[in-house]
Amino acid sequence: MPLSLPLSLPQQHAMATFATLLDRPQSDLAKGLCNALLECLLRDRQKPKPRQKQKEAFGGLIADLLHRDPADNGGWLYRAIRPEGFTGEAIGYRVVRPIFEAMTADRFIEVELGKQRMAKGELTGGNWQIAGQQATRFRATDALRQWFEDRGIALADWHEHFGPDADALAKAQSKPQAYLILRGGKPPRSTGIGKRPSLPIDPKDPMTAAMIARMEKLNGFLSNQAIEPFGPTVHLKRIFAEGQLPDHGWRHGGRLYALSRGNYQNAKREARKAITLNGLSTVELDLRSSHLTILAGLGHVPKECLEGDPYTIDGIPRAIVKQWVTMTISHGKRHRSWPKEAAADLTAKYGIDPIKEYPIKETGDRILEKLPLPLGGGTNASVGWGELQFLESEIILSVMETLAYEHDIPALPVHDSLIVPTASAGLVKRIIGEIFKDRLGVSPVIEG
Repeated sequence: MPLSLPLSLPQQHAMATFATLLDRPQSDLAKGLCNALLECLLRDRQKPKPRQKQKEAFGGLIADLLHRDPADNGGWLYRAIRPEGFTGEAIGYRVVRPIFEAMTADRFIEVELGKQRMAKGELTGGNWQIAGQQATRFRATDALRQWFEDRGIALADWHEHFGPDADALAKAQSKPQAYLILRGGKPPRSTGIGKRPSLPIDPKDPMTAAMIARMEKLNGFLSNQAIEPFGPTVHLKRIFAEGQLPDHGWRHGGRLYALSRGNYQNAKREARKAITLNGLSTVELDLRSSHLTILAGLGHVPKECLEGDPYTIDGIPRAIVKQWVTMTISHGKRHRSWPKEAAADLTAKYGIDPIKEYPIKETGDRILEKLPLPLGGGTNASVGWGELQFLESEIILSVMETLAYEHDIPALPVHDSLIVPTASAGLVKRIIGEIFKDRLGVSPVIEG
């Protein structure tokens, strides 16, 4: 059984969920308690009683804070507490900030302020620029939870007292959205800049226009579906990479991402089981070993590698094999040592120290005996992660379009899996198999 170790504070912060501020008190009890606590907080900070906008902002904060379970990775939320973090929202920065500061001062919330990392170098023209940033993290203290529990509201009955606010949702969904994003190459490590820059696109270019129209049509279909509890609707964007290449041809990446930051894709798999589509229960169907199956279809690895569980190798834990294959394909070549993040993740989840227990060269040699990845000369990959993601995303998108336009069935993507109505699982598996085999000549294993 995998060993689950306590997460460090930085790990908890990394797994924080976005504070949408889209829920409000719904029951008379919740409304009364929120108004009473807000008035108490602001009594010595402003002369007039709380305004309606302040009540809405406080209600949104309380709803998000009480909804997070402290046992779930520490119960942290994140949100940029600065003016641009509230642009186009139903709640404004000038309303939220004094309330946020009052709750911090009275120890109703614990706060880890946002950070920025600056860098300068050749890529930035010698000027200091933001190389990375982390939004403010915050969570409810035991004092806040206890205050509400003593008066009749606890985590277990949150849904009886809080829920979505229609006006806030409408305003958030009316903001202009970019359904197609092109990013450049990853900056050199020496620059200190980790994020790939977004590049301008020409919406009048025929290929670009066709891709935008394709996404607009799919999002138009999804906007008419009832999706809970991460809805009521979902909109998707498609992100491509390597846009700095003159011949990128929109063939690198292309995976589908949900637009809002507090979306279903960021939720744990267990939480996604609660999703309903038009009131119907759902199941998540996974393409097992998706990239390996694509490589087999392209003729880069023997199809025999897909028999049974391709990640099962005697003497090496499955988690080690899968991590090595995933990071090697993503990196485009073999690593000389275990990346720190990958090693820490394996230790936290499985109690395995790969650096000490599974030396990367010897372990990689063993894995390549079973799974001969297309590494030219044993070093560089002849097929990159970008092409594999593109082929995978095209299949997922085509399946979604077939379901939507031919069968009136919604589906939600989670990279290499699809969330679909349970009653339609058999049909979806058949369609995935047909499209996959038609494109690549192999049949995938579909789990779920």
